[in-house]
Amino acid sequence: YLHIQSQIAWNISAADTSDSGPAGSSGGISSVFSEPSWQKSTEANSVIQGQGRGVPDIAATANNTWMYASSDGSLLQYEVWGTSIASPLVAGLVAEMDAVLTHEGRPPLGFADPSIYAWANRMVAPMNSTSTTGFLPTGSYNSTLPTLPFDDVT
Repeated sequence: YLHIQSQIAWNISAADTSDSGPAGSSGGISSVFSEPSWQKSTEANSVIQGQGRGVPDIAATANNTWMYASSDGSLLQYEVWGTSIASPLVAGLVAEMDAVLTHEGRPPLGFADPSIYAWANRMVAPMNSTSTTGFLPTGSYNSTLPTLPFDDVT
């Protein structure tokens, strides 16, 4: 089993103008999309309880990270945060996994959401501690967090 030691949500308050606040982690239950079948049989359902689709499906790095991009051979440097770094990071990891699977003659992951939830059910042991209140570098995430190991931010 994987044992999660702590979870910290990223939050910069609106009052923190030195770091371009407000910014931070978010998540919740959709009022537009219904809860998908792969969330119903997991720890996530203890929070979602059929109210709607729980998002995000995964959490990834959100800190300010330097990224280089090129479409014409020249490199442009960007400082990116949140989804702007997490999405390309996760896309790259999935592409690498698909490359290995294809090389081994196995099918690629395809739509991974159902698999991610199934893996989490098998591989993550329940947490015995509570989530921590996180900050970066000021501000805090102080909502009442649901039963661990699933919460709608981390």
